[in-house]
Amino acid sequence: MEINLVCFDLNGYGGTEKAIITLANYLTTKNGVNVKLILSNTPKNKEWLKNINEAVIVKKPFKNRKLYKLVLFTFTFIEAKNDEVFIILGANTIKFAYKIRKILHRKWRIVSWMHFSLFNQTWFEPQNLLYADEHLSISNKITKELQKLGVEKSTIDTIYNEIDKHKILPHKESSRLNIMFAGRVMLDGQKNLRELFQAIKFSKKDIHLDVYGTGKVEECIAYLKKLGIDNQVTWHGWVKSPIKNLKYRPDYFILTSKFEGLPMVLLEALSFGIPCICSRFDGYDDVIQDKINGFSYELGNVKELSNIFDHSSNVKFDEKKITQSINKFYAESYYSRLDNVLDKWSN
Repeated sequence: MEINLVCFDLNGYGGTEKAIITLANYLTTKNGVNVKLILSNTPKNKEWLKNINEAVIVKKPFKNRKLYKLVLFTFTFIEAKNDEVFIILGANTIKFAYKIRKILHRKWRIVSWMHFSLFNQTWFEPQNLLYADEHLSISNKITKELQKLGVEKSTIDTIYNEIDKHKILPHKESSRLNIMFAGRVMLDGQKNLRELFQAIKFSKKDIHLDVYGTGKVEECIAYLKKLGIDNQVTWHGWVKSPIKNLKYRPDYFILTSKFEGLPMVLLEALSFGIPCICSRFDGYDDVIQDKINGFSYELGNVKELSNIFDHSSNVKFDEKKITQSINKFYAESYYSRLDNVLDKWSN
């Protein structure tokens, strides 16, 4: 079986890249499966490609321009044999693949594998996903969104994403409430950090926030100064595997997002025994179980979030239960779901 992973533009830093590595490398362990990774660009950070198994054939355009991307994708689809599978991460590319297949009267399989909410975005047309034969879904939220589009449930396999198991990090007691955020730095937009900063301002707790990531840092710093809490935030910039490199675990990891596909960063934090606080974006309950592995609050309700900070010490979390709460995302469960999909394709 020939399996092709066809990607949208990647920068080499995100959770999507990790998911691609995991899937591509696992597929190479299956007898009779050959894997190609088709990139639409040369990523800014190429280091992640070194983690791809050498058995995977990696193709990318000669230059990072639309014409070169179009040429690469066109020849890839034209040369494909009838028994090949295309797992495609972009809705617009799915439509393009479908049209070429129809013109050439081919029979290769088109599978969608989306890593973002289908509706809370402006860069692709969700209806294009209807051109796929089958769908790999990384969350219950995306599964529901696909069904809302009109996709038959029988064509959707909810496989989630895989997260590594880790040793529970030690915790150092402190009079302060230590919170951590890792991701794209955005005052507004998806990551919605304005809400977090306001909650810190209104909280009665002595809070310190560590921020890992790049983006609109200056805008955030200016807003923190306006609130008078800039001395409560430490900026670390982009750090490779920030949670893995912690000496002690913070009191909480936090995510105030307006939307997510599957919040891998929350899963990673939980795998180290760190309780999490997050907004109730669609699909948050795939991960967060209130008072078992963290807290959730109503998106936009800054007062509720600040109250969680104020009363967070009233709940004592069991670190082992935190790590066990995400058992369905660990390798054994993830690979079992993948094997079921591969068996279906083989038959």
